[in-house]
Amino acid sequence: MNTLKPTRTIKSVVLASAAVVIMTGAHALPKLGEVEVVNEGLRSVAIAGEIRDNCGSINARLMRAVSFLRSIENYAEAQGYSSTEIDDFVSDKIEKNRIKAEAASYLAERGVVSGDEASYCALGRDEISAESAIGNLLRGR
Repeated sequence: MNTLKPTRTIKSVVLASAAVVIMTGAHALPKLGEVEVVNEGLRSVAIAGEIRDNCGSINARLMRAVSFLRSIENYAEAQGYSSTEIDDFVSDKIEKNRIKAEAASYLAERGVVSGDEASYCALGRDEISAESAIGNLLRGR
C-alpha cells in the first residue's frame, strides 16, 4: 500500500496560506463607523454636546464624558482595532460629518429647532430623566 506523504512544497503552500489567512483576518474587521457600539457612543456624545452648547441650564459631565469615550476606545481595541486605526477614524472629517449629521437628525426627530434654546433644554431634561446614554453625559444647573 502506497501512503501519500506531504512534500515540502505542499507543506510550504499550506503554511503560506495559513499565514495569509491569519494576517488578513485582522483586516477583515468592519469599518469602525459600522460598529454599532462605537457609532452609537459617538453619536450620543455629539448629541449631548449639542444640547450642552445650546441650552444654558444644562452642563456636561466632563469626567463622565471622558470615561465614556475611553470605554468606547477600549471596546474598539478589544475588538481588534489598533490605536492608529481608532485615531484615524476619530480624526477623519468624513466620519465626523457623518456623526454630526446623525446627531442633527436625532435632534430634529425629537423636536429640537436650531436656535430655539427651549427645545434643546426640553430634550436635555428628557434625556437626563430617562437616564439615557445622552442624559448620563449631562446635568442640569
